[in-house]
Amino acid sequence: GNRRCYSETLGLYLCWENGRLRLWDPQTEAYLNDYDEAEDARLAAEARADAAEAELRRLRERLGP
Repeated sequence: GNRRCYSETLGLYLCWENGRLRLWDPQTEAYLNDYDEAEDARLAAEARADAAEAELRRLRERLGP
């Protein structure tokens, strides 16, 4: 089953849901990312940064010296 309790120290709810520990932030009303979610977000951000850098290089080459 699902269980949850509030941690005064962390200011978060610790939620055991479907065999997984999740941390709920009542301030943002959202779960904190777990490791896999954080890694996916990091990889996506790196891909966006790489694409932006490539676009910037392309535009600089197009403008010339």
